[in-house]
Amino acid sequence: MTEMLGRLRGGDLYAVLSLATNEELEPLVKIITAKLTNFLEVKDEYQRHHPNHRRYHALIGDELRLYGGNSLMNLGRGGEGPSYDEIVADVCWKLSVPYEKGRTVENEANLLDIFLEQRWRSLDPAERELLAGAAREAALGKTSEKASYARSGAAALATTLFTGPGLAVLGISLLDPSYKVTVPCALHVAFLRRKFLEEGRAGADEAKRPSTGEIGVAPVDRPDEASTTSLELHDDAGVRLLTIRDVPDIDGRPWSRIGDAEDAGVSRLNSLVQAVPALGTAAEIAGATGTRYMEVVCNGELMKAAKGGGYRAMSRSGTKITEHANLFDADKLSLVANASALMNVASVALAQKHLADISEKLSALKKEVDGVADFQVAGRKAILTSSIRYFEQIAPAVLAGEHSGGVASRIEDCEAKLLEVQDHLAHDFAKTSRELQDLKDMSWFSSSEFVDAIERHQRQLNDLSEQQILCVRARALGWQLLCEFPDGEITKKCRRDDIVASLNELTESGDRLRRMDAALREKLRKASSLWSASAMNSRKLGIMQTGDELLTKLAEESGRIMAGIKESEEARSALQRPFRMRLMIEDGRVAAVQPLEEAAPA
Repeated sequence: MTEMLGRLRGGDLYAVLSLATNEELEPLVKIITAKLTNFLEVKDEYQRHHPNHRRYHALIGDELRLYGGNSLMNLGRGGEGPSYDEIVADVCWKLSVPYEKGRTVENEANLLDIFLEQRWRSLDPAERELLAGAAREAALGKTSEKASYARSGAAALATTLFTGPGLAVLGISLLDPSYKVTVPCALHVAFLRRKFLEEGRAGADEAKRPSTGEIGVAPVDRPDEASTTSLELHDDAGVRLLTIRDVPDIDGRPWSRIGDAEDAGVSRLNSLVQAVPALGTAAEIAGATGTRYMEVVCNGELMKAAKGGGYRAMSRSGTKITEHANLFDADKLSLVANASALMNVASVALAQKHLADISEKLSALKKEVDGVADFQVAGRKAILTSSIRYFEQIAPAVLAGEHSGGVASRIEDCEAKLLEVQDHLAHDFAKTSRELQDLKDMSWFSSSEFVDAIERHQRQLNDLSEQQILCVRARALGWQLLCEFPDGEITKKCRRDDIVASLNELTESGDRLRRMDAALREKLRKASSLWSASAMNSRKLGIMQTGDELLTKLAEESGRIMAGIKESEEARSALQRPFRMRLMIEDGRVAAVQPLEEAAPA
């Protein structure tokens, strides 16, 4: 962590100001210089460099702090204002926003969350700039707003409270103009700090994110080719298609057992090895006992028809060719098909990894569905659970290569039923959203019951959103199984696109959740309490925090679903690209493999 990043995260005022552009400092300067009593305009640095605010950013911070304390108290501090932490706490107190001294950044966040009209994460940069200004105005208006506390039938009481003595009771003094500087300035600094932290403007290293499920993106170091014996297969143009070589075991890399599939035996390579008699090492492997390790590097399509001069096989010891054979004759070309047994091994390895991934995801999904306490309509839950159970049942067979038409048809039936559930959930979501928008606060002195109703609707909307993401997850897993079947590429693409569109609807920037959040905040802005404004704002923050937690969960779920989609797409194309695979040979059979890795073309 850099020193500047530490200061920014620690709530330092001057760290924010030093990172700001002239345009970002301009609102602060305008707020301060609008006051006739400001000292900024008489400072030499200001007069020399204005409007290049960056040249005197520290003076802006000093001036803000002076406005944070009265003149007598500032004299006692040697002409300096209170700390910025005290200013933020004072602003929170003025606005009845919950705060805790010493937690500057959290207090700033509370101010933003209360006064921003929309959730920060759902806004693009231009919207953030615009709504930050609106938040400053809204916060400043709250310091002298009377109407929000007055209810019909309580006008007489409100009149008494909002006289001079009444304002003193509420902690607002019309004789002290400093709040007209500290309130909007604190909101603007809070906005800038959040913006800079998100941008990484303080020089923070970009967070390292995990891979999104791509299969093998970083080639590994090759073994020392000078000390290995290999068998190579080239096409008629001399391009190396396949390399098989003996390698040592490499500690620390996981092996995946692939079972006892008949086509996993390397003995099928014997005929190819015999075409190059000098390759004794590979021949020994094919019929040996004990454990050996081989590396296979495939740089092209093994099964393409030979043209012209046909294929050429050769054995190599280090960099020296020891023997070669031309595979011209039709009977010898069948040897190439034997070499493709390794492609079958690669397919088995990929299928087993894919099966393990899908099985794990189906198990996790089943647990989450079972954990939904109240699935609005029991029939919807039954459809979801039955689809998951069916996918669990057929996944091993489908990924092992059993592609019957009946299974494909049943997968399609599950998709149709899951779509029906998804549409019903969307309908209920829209209905509940309209009910939220129609809520009205009928109370006089406190909006407690009004906020209770908002919370109830929020819980319903959150539950519906979580159920929708579960439904989309099930659809995505069904799509992954469907992708194992041949043909139907247009159907697969259209379904993938629809699943992605459904995910986009459930993101914080999606229209559905954006509208829900806007309605929620609009209702919360109208809620107030004459007797306990701080407690009311604390409830508002709790409701908004619940909304943030939902968005985080949905974002994580969407990320996992998209990763699964990408894994499936990568698995389908992995064997079409150059790849490297390591095999564990036990008693002449392929017993385990390591994950496929991308290989550089020969």
